[in-house]
Amino acid sequence: DWIELHNTTGSTIDIGGWFLSDNDNYFKKYEIAAGTTIQADSYIVFTEDANFGLYAGDPGRIIPFALSEHGETVYLSSGSGGDLDGGYCTKEDFKAAENGVSFGRYTKSAASGYDIDFVAMQSSTMGSVNSDPCVGPIVISEIMYHPDSTGQLNNYAEYVELYNITAGTVSLDDWQLLDETSDIEFYFPSGASLASGQRLLLVKNLVAFEAEFGSPSVTALEYVEGRLSNAGEKIQLSKPGTPEDDFVPYIRV
Repeated sequence: DWIELHNTTGSTIDIGGWFLSDNDNYFKKYEIAAGTTIQADSYIVFTEDANFGLYAGDPGRIIPFALSEHGETVYLSSGSGGDLDGGYCTKEDFKAAENGVSFGRYTKSAASGYDIDFVAMQSSTMGSVNSDPCVGPIVISEIMYHPDSTGQLNNYAEYVELYNITAGTVSLDDWQLLDETSDIEFYFPSGASLASGQRLLLVKNLVAFEAEFGSPSVTALEYVEGRLSNAGEKIQLSKPGTPEDDFVPYIRV
């Protein structure tokens, strides 16, 4: 495990006496050594083995910790003299991931009011500029949450389209599509798959869909639970990770 910090400014920043933690009830798990600085637009990395882990020899290790593959939150807090000074505190949340996958900051836009995500990356770039985000193997390519008609079945003609962007067939065994309120819960049937370059429709009601849009030219599966919000919402496609002790972590695709 490792944690990378990036100085985004044009000046050197002294982070000596600052703290790293994975617990919002105790921010002072690891204290960064006095005199530690990050040069302008540069990076510094702290590792579980050398700095904050159980067997690390770093004297700044106060309470050892490790990062969970099931996801958690990392905190960076300013401090001095062994205490928090209240001047700065930031955090990043990350979700479950496959082994060997790192998470990093991705800026969607450089415009005013820009949005930053902390997402899985294509490759690990320890101590240097982040790679592009990891996308696929399946993407949500289209969402119709409010069909433009007044028919009786209108509210049930909604759909979500999935697309395989890879060069091979992808198994969808035990994959799931959920919305942020868990109103929609769709679990792919055993044996489901999607071939390279192919699309798949998830529809609320196939009869309503066909009445609105005609017979689909690709495979269509119905989701029984819930409906897409006409006010907008977040939906997430997830795949199962490696099972551990009667627990299966789900990884955002």
